[in-house]
Amino acid sequence: MPFSAMNRNGHFLAQVTRQSVLNRFLTSVRQVPDELLVVFEPRSEADNILTSIKSLDELSVSFGASSTLEECVLLDSKLRWFHDQMIWNNVQRSQRDLDNDREATVIQFIKKCLMYGFLPPVLRLVMTPERENFLLMPNKVSLKIKKMCFSILLNMVTIKTFGQEIVRKEFLSREDFLPFLFSLLGNRYLCREASQMIEQMLLCRDSVLDLNDIDSFKIILQNMEESCLANACKVFALTLTDWESSKHKKSLQAENHFKRGKEFVPVKDINQEFLLNVPNLIEKLLNIALKKTDYPRFPSAKNELDNWLLFIDDLMSNPDDSEDDDSLLEFDLTNPGGLNELGRSSYLKLRQMNDMIQDRLSAFYTLCLLMNGKHKKKLQKQLGELKLIPSLNELFDVFGWSYPTKRRRVLAGHNSSCECSPEIALKIQFLRLIHMFCDHSEYKRLLLNPEELQEIRKMNMCAGKLAVPDETFDQVPTHLMCTGKYGLLVKIVRVLLKEPPTSTFRFWLSRALESYLRGHTSFADQQFLIHKGVLEHIVKILLELEGVGPKELIQSSFDLLAELCKFNMSAFARINQYLREVNGMKTFCSLVNRNLVDSNMFIRAAVLTASMDDMAENSFDRYQPEDCIYSYMMDCRQQFNYVYDLINILKVGTVSQETVCCLNTALIFLLTARKRTELGEFLTRLQRHISCHLPTANYRIFMQNFRELLHFWLDNYLHRDKDCTSLVKSTRFELEYWKETVKILLSDDPELKTSLNYYLESDIRFAE
Repeated sequence: MPFSAMNRNGHFLAQVTRQSVLNRFLTSVRQVPDELLVVFEPRSEADNILTSIKSLDELSVSFGASSTLEECVLLDSKLRWFHDQMIWNNVQRSQRDLDNDREATVIQFIKKCLMYGFLPPVLRLVMTPERENFLLMPNKVSLKIKKMCFSILLNMVTIKTFGQEIVRKEFLSREDFLPFLFSLLGNRYLCREASQMIEQMLLCRDSVLDLNDIDSFKIILQNMEESCLANACKVFALTLTDWESSKHKKSLQAENHFKRGKEFVPVKDINQEFLLNVPNLIEKLLNIALKKTDYPRFPSAKNELDNWLLFIDDLMSNPDDSEDDDSLLEFDLTNPGGLNELGRSSYLKLRQMNDMIQDRLSAFYTLCLLMNGKHKKKLQKQLGELKLIPSLNELFDVFGWSYPTKRRRVLAGHNSSCECSPEIALKIQFLRLIHMFCDHSEYKRLLLNPEELQEIRKMNMCAGKLAVPDETFDQVPTHLMCTGKYGLLVKIVRVLLKEPPTSTFRFWLSRALESYLRGHTSFADQQFLIHKGVLEHIVKILLELEGVGPKELIQSSFDLLAELCKFNMSAFARINQYLREVNGMKTFCSLVNRNLVDSNMFIRAAVLTASMDDMAENSFDRYQPEDCIYSYMMDCRQQFNYVYDLINILKVGTVSQETVCCLNTALIFLLTARKRTELGEFLTRLQRHISCHLPTANYRIFMQNFRELLHFWLDNYLHRDKDCTSLVKSTRFELEYWKETVKILLSDDPELKTSLNYYLESDIRFAE
């Protein structure tokens, strides 16, 4: 019976048994007699897939330490045929071979292969014990076979949703395959392929993998070479995040409900602790991240991408065809598709340069993930003592922080303003690591050099009531600080001031400076950055972004501006002066009001500054709201507008980690009113203001929504220690004061004017 007439959903070997004279059930395609292959697979179909799989199966059984060179070469040719049939994407296949139906054709081919029993021989080849010396023939060919098998498997599992089906059905069901792949992470020749395969399998799991479940993995990590560790970092990325709960993160409420469930296990935290307890792992990651590398730099290059294009031009124009056994092996194994336009040596140089960037990128990203958890303080201290910051200060100069000019060449699919280059992602993770290191850190002043530290110390002496204890500066370990003319903080400032408004790096440069200021606000640190020109620069950029800027850039700019101004009346005075000089007051106020989610931290900074005990000494009362940004935001009517608009943005079912700050900012208005013993008066005037602009029904909906949000606030912050600490440090209101105020607002007493319930029960309408 021809294949087309068979039940396509049935297992091939079972059908052979049923429809032949055989009296035994077959367990492998190699057991099928040759005369039956033609019956089940006509020569015209799929170029004898079944015959090829049978041959592959037979060869795989004898593959191992005793395999001859001839057998390995034959295996290699069989595998290459399957490999070429399964190439489906543009990167791997030349343009002339592409067609619109290629992916569908490959999927059909893979389905037939799977039904004919293709996977068992391939997995047998992959999992066969390795030879001791891969650099001797036929061991090189043997290793090449394993790499070819991995390339085939990766082609199969990376085809969109079909690949995920294969992973779930064929690989996750095997208990031995994932641990085997983890054992290969310490193999310098196969770690790359193993990590790629592990990535695909972890992405298809329903839960985060607990690294403690992998036998002897801690020992493997201890003995792992740095080149292998860089590939293992790609696996860490999927074990140090809460991606499994992403489907529950539609809102903070849903996330909280999920994480408080009986079945939830904080695997991310468990894995962080597992990795941090591996001896010397952090030191190895730092060595990878900070390894000195000479990136392509040409005097004639106008920007970063041009450096790389000139580097490739140089390789192609002056190919170095010198070959040795190691480079030949590396070329053949990393390039199974035969990509040899550059020549072996030139290809390897380009590959080596790319690998160095990817390795550093992975190490930086892993360090960021390890610091994004409950062990952050411990790791900040450890990294500080390992002289991370002086090393980053040196590395900062290695990167090309050139500023966009007219591009000499434009890549296909890109425009002339595109900043893409191989170093872009690396520099972003570099800045992200600085952001994570400084965040609420006792070691943040390591970003200064000793001279800059003394400059800040002198400013602190003139800060009056805003000064921090002088011994704070004595506690900075100078031997761990930056050296040279500029510290890392000042270098970041110098780059930021030259970046165009929509620069790729502006977001993370701003985030790095913001995290340096965040926490216990220091007037001297604020003044240090303000004197470098940061404040006026950020206001200028915001005016330029008005109406056209990306949301992320507007938000990061307002967040940095908030940290520069918080509890600092002189900073608000400088903003006011600049806006009057450029006639930008109206534009700036409009930007604040139209982007409340992005600007709410700046509004909060103004309210907190107004709550200072010595506010009377620095009053802006002589200014009219239309003449002063601070007076405008502190105008009573504008305050009521802010509270109403910030609450109206939110619903309990949609509050996220990104928008909960709006609720906190709205509450700040009420906390400061209570501090002035004016909470009841503030709520009464708020009701008057809203009642004049809303029908009664809408007013009640607003107040009810406010109550629901406050109940959510109490529930949320009772279980978030880290968030509570951050809230207290950044506002100077103790957590108990926050909770007491929220509970007063939620009181059920209908006679209490400080309770929202009083205004819900009231039918009074007010006239303005």
